[in-house]
Amino acid sequence: MPKQYNQITADERDKIAVYLAGGFNYSDIARMLGRNRSSIMREINRNGSKQYQVYTSMYADKRSIERKSIANRHPRLKDPFIRDYVHTKLKEQWTPELIAGRLKQDYLQFFAKLIQLLIK
Repeated sequence: MPKQYNQITADERDKIAVYLAGGFNYSDIARMLGRNRSSIMREINRNGSKQYQVYTSMYADKRSIERKSIANRHPRLKDPFIRDYVHTKLKEQWTPELIAGRLKQDYLQFFAKLIQLLIK
């Protein structure tokens, strides 16, 4: 069974900030929180203030939330032809399933014609 990763909580971030201020090292903090030392180091490096070289739980939580929101943004429909095709068909009330099925046919025909033009 694969290991399950649990993200560091706001409460744990508070404790990390307090322990760091108290002079504890990464290994001690990890042991007290029941985490791996590398998880604590990664948290401090990723979400600590680079400018002031300090770790505050509020700032760390803010950075973590920002990072999560950016991570979930996946660019969709990068190809302009496909994007325009899908938007047009959606406006015409086509279902996603119908668009996907028809796109395979039209997209292949489009590129076949393009290749023929480039060869000539």
